Amino acid sequence: MNGMMSLFSCCLLVLLSACAIFSKDKTGAERSVNAAGSLSGQQFQVQAQRIQDKKDRARVLKKKAEIEGLSLRSHPGRASMDLKPQRILDTKLSDRDLYAEIVKSYEGNRRQVFESQVGTFIQKYARSPLADDALYLSGLYALSNRDYGIALQEFNRVIERYPKSGKVASALFAKGVALKKMNLLDSSEKVLKQVVSRYPGSPESVRAQGELKLLRR
Repeated sequence: MNGMMSLFSCCLLVLLSACAIFSKDKTGAERSVNAAGSLSGQQFQVQAQRIQDKKDRARVLKKKAEIEGLSLRSHPGRASMDLKPQRILDTKLSDRDLYAEIVKSYEGNRRQVFESQVGTFIQKYARSPLADDALYLSGLYALSNRDYGIALQEFNRVIERYPKSGKVASALFAKGVALKKMNLLDSSEKVLKQVVSRYPGSPESVRAQGELKLLRR
């Protein structure tokens, strides 16, 4: 009788051990599956974040491309901007990608690269919807370097080549500022009044009115 009880106890012990091992293995497997799922989820989130970062960067570039205000930074000792046709760069960049590079060069004050990129852009993508922005940015860069004559030419190119562009108001206002910097006050006043009359209620019109008040002081 005792022998049978002992045998029964041994069998029960073996059975319980097997159950415990099976449960442990199952739990480990579930943890592995959960970990794999978590890792996959993390990878998805990383990828989604990268895509979002690219979208955010694109939006930032678009906003910077507008540049409604004048960034009047001074860079003394710089040579005048060369308006001669630039050699077309050996690039396969699209108009949007090349314009993004132009913005980077503008912000980084890489003058030679900036001028070359703008020249290339205008020659390759003159009909691009970003061409007026490139010329306007070129005018701002010349203005910030106190190359007022060149700035006037660039702003006039925007006005004359792209008369229906959304940049005309900004270019016209910037032209008035450049004329004021050259002490051509009568011409500046005339241009600024054009901004007020043609674009009433616009940010450029408000700025132009402010400039007109200061013009004769």
